[in-house]
Amino acid sequence: MHALQSAGLSLFTAASMAIGLVAEMISWRVGFFINLPIGMALILGARRCLVETPLKSGRLDGAAAVSSTLGMGALVFGIVRF
Repeated sequence: MHALQSAGLSLFTAASMAIGLVAEMISWRVGFFINLPIGMALILGARRCLVETPLKSGRLDGAAAVSSTLGMGALVFGIVRF
């Protein structure tokens, strides 16, 4: 399994570098024409390969929702302002 993960990460890194070079040399818009078909193929493949999990009834954790929203907001504010 680790070899497959390493191969996937290597492919992702190489593809990211290739898209960066294309964006730098031609135009950033070209990246959409390359990534869009790949993304659509992955979505269709995932729908075919992944199994849907059964729904479970649960309740909303309000305190966790509020604290995570405030925390992420503070993080984004800190990155943008400073």
